[in-house]
Amino acid sequence: MEEPYAAETVNGEGAEKDAAADGVKRRRHFKDDADDGGESLYDVVKGMLWSIFSPDHTSGLAGTSLYHRTKTSFQRDLPRLRDASKTSGCRIMRWTRQGSPLRALLVIS
Repeated sequence: MEEPYAAETVNGEGAEKDAAADGVKRRRHFKDDADDGGESLYDVVKGMLWSIFSPDHTSGLAGTSLYHRTKTSFQRDLPRLRDASKTSGCRIMRWTRQGSPLRALLVIS
């Protein structure tokens, strides 16, 4: 028989924990990234590619070489890539947990 679950949010960590005191298995959930305005991975990659292949005329990159635009884009946007991948991963995990086991199978395949 399954044990009851209680939702618990702890610092954005997504792991399961057994509470020894009351014997209730608690599942920790990822914190809600949509509330803190986290960017998705798609948005960051789209911005990187957009600035390389179609630079804004007001940014000063319009007349530069492809190499320079690529280098500048990577220097500016790579630090955001880590946070964006965490945000997207958390959103996929949350979406997976809200669905049926077939949804989880779809995600891992």
